Amino acid sequence: MGYSTSGSLSDIPWSDGPNFIEIPIDPTGGSNYDIIGVSQLVSVPYAFHASTAEKLSVTIGEYARKAAIMPLRFSRELLKADTGNTIECTRSATLTILKDLDMEIGETINLEAHNGAILIIKANPEVEINYTRAGSVYFDSSPKSVKFGILWKIDTNSYIISGQ
Repeated sequence: MGYSTSGSLSDIPWSDGPNFIEIPIDPTGGSNYDIIGVSQLVSVPYAFHASTAEKLSVTIGEYARKAAIMPLRFSRELLKADTGNTIECTRSATLTILKDLDMEIGETINLEAHNGAILIIKANPEVEINYTRAGSVYFDSSPKSVKFGILWKIDTNSYIISGQ
């Protein structure tokens, strides 16, 4: 069982990083510690997304829009209706991002390729994916597995896709 020797976790200036965790032990139970490990604390895309997760459920009149599974079995264009939802690719297909997709900067779409399906995200010539104009990203799932990621709009006609 560990204990704090000084301060508290809430006092740590996390955004000033990088931050590390050090693991000292004394096998005899005393206070003569040996450091057995040091690891940098790193974030993951989902952790960054957590601060904007309230966009997944917004009130629209008397109704609340909740994140939904959007089955993808055939190639098509990415739609505004996909925003905030999960695109579930169960048969190999291509999603094309057209210029001026009506998504707000900061909005996201979850992406999944299931059980051997290949999901290709392709950008038209006026659109950037991962800082590459007219780029494409492949989610190639193995049988009995899922590949997943997030499509995030970072600027006009510019998207980041993580997790591939």
